[in-house]
Amino acid sequence: MIIPALSVYEEVCLVELNLGVRLDAVEEFVGQFTNILQMNRADTATLLTSMGRLQGKKYLRFQIKDLQELNSVCLQVQDFMEDKGFEFLDQAMELAYLDVLINGQSHIPSPYIYNQTYRCMRGLYIAKLNQNPSYQRIVQDYKTLVAQSNATDQQRKAFERICQYLEVFSVN
Repeated sequence: MIIPALSVYEEVCLVELNLGVRLDAVEEFVGQFTNILQMNRADTATLLTSMGRLQGKKYLRFQIKDLQELNSVCLQVQDFMEDKGFEFLDQAMELAYLDVLINGQSHIPSPYIYNQTYRCMRGLYIAKLNQNPSYQRIVQDYKTLVAQSNATDQQRKAFERICQYLEVFSVN
């Protein structure tokens, strides 16, 4: 999925491009433990990051004031998507690659998911599905991250329920 985020002002329009993927199995599982409304669950993304983050930048917002700048931005986005974006999206649809992206550095916040508490929830399930040999370390890393985060009590309890469930969950 490619999602533009627009901020429209009187003289300028700011555009940020987000790229994401949705793995239904992950979202259906994690959705049971979150406070995301049932009617919105079909729209959740397993992974969502900005074009800027994929280029190693904290932010990349295009400023568009006129048609000429719009055309220039469109060409930049097209070049990015052809060079890196489409390949990233294709690879991110593979469970093993997604596991590396989300869980490869489980001890620090991920640039590939905005909500880090939900990242921990998704990451655990992805690691379990992929039978990641570092699963137990990932669990401990995420427990630490959630404890240090600004997660709500409800989110912390949901995370603990996922941990408990996955302790006895077996991939067949």
